[in-house]
Amino acid sequence: MEIIILLISFVTCAFAIDPNVTIIDEAPKMIISLSGRKEMIATKDKDVFMTCVVHNKPADKKIEWRAIAPDNTNIEISEDQDSKDAYRYQIDQPSAISWRVKIQNIQIADEMRYICQVEIGSQKYATEERYIKVTEKPQIMDLLTSSNQLVEEGDPVQLTCNCTGWPRPNVKWSKVAGGLLPSGGQEYAGYTLNLGNSRPDHRGYYKCTCQNMVGKDARIVYLGVVFKPTIQVGQMEPAQAYGYQKTLECVIEAYPVPSEDQITWTHENIPVPSSAKIKYIEGAMNRVTTKLTIRGVDPNALGLYTCQASNNKGSTQANINLKYSSQPTPDITGEIIRSGASLISISITTLLMFVTVGLLHTCKV
Repeated sequence: MEIIILLISFVTCAFAIDPNVTIIDEAPKMIISLSGRKEMIATKDKDVFMTCVVHNKPADKKIEWRAIAPDNTNIEISEDQDSKDAYRYQIDQPSAISWRVKIQNIQIADEMRYICQVEIGSQKYATEERYIKVTEKPQIMDLLTSSNQLVEEGDPVQLTCNCTGWPRPNVKWSKVAGGLLPSGGQEYAGYTLNLGNSRPDHRGYYKCTCQNMVGKDARIVYLGVVFKPTIQVGQMEPAQAYGYQKTLECVIEAYPVPSEDQITWTHENIPVPSSAKIKYIEGAMNRVTTKLTIRGVDPNALGLYTCQASNNKGSTQANINLKYSSQPTPDITGEIIRSGASLISISITTLLMFVTVGLLHTCKV
């Protein structure tokens, strides 16, 4: 009899079928990584579902969910329908052979391996696992990111950009409209853009961009610099024939931008009268242009002209020396303009056309 019992036990063990464990009905869906690992890409603050299906489960064995943290800490999640942490994990049984875990409001700290297992022998388990990656779209933290600012010329300046997100976002700085950064190049990778001591050419709009695999966020910061005027002249030594118009031009950059009353013209150190034709034209990026038009150049109009601009940081002046020309020259509009009662305006193109027609007529004669 003992022999028969041993034989029956042997046959039962020999033909026993081990439990089969699979994880299905996942949200989000499973993918296979390049390394061959089964992964789920979850969004932070969302719920994650995994259903463990076990065929041929021994009646006296329990289904266990557990997790392995990055530091190899073992985290017990459940046994059958008994959750070890009901605040984080909910367990239900959709069918007689399935056990579903719900990870509530998943966080970055929940990124780890998750294992469903059933014991098949002493310290032996049939298992299936998933690695859950948690993602979060970048979001710039306003309180820890630079905002629009106005600095004095020479002040040290750095722009800072901080953002949340997972995987950790890449942060880069650029200048709006594709301009070069003060450090050179069109982009700088890093949380802090150090500009050193501020210069007038530092002013403008800077863009911080935080980006990872699931999205990006951006912030534009304006940097203004307070500085005294700088002046560029159109021509330092223009020339014109007597009786023709000539316009002198100064382009001024400054902040605060000089008002019309803070810009003056002199001729040989004598103020140009208010009756003279002077234009004040406001432009972009703290720029203003002033133009002095001399309607009919004569010997008294030749000589040194000075345009001067002032603001609360100081004043600057630039000189233009108007000289005599034996031939009429184009004004800044590109036209040759003769002064007088009728004020005839002749463009260069028109003048060339007249010359060409005259030559052709001469050839025919």
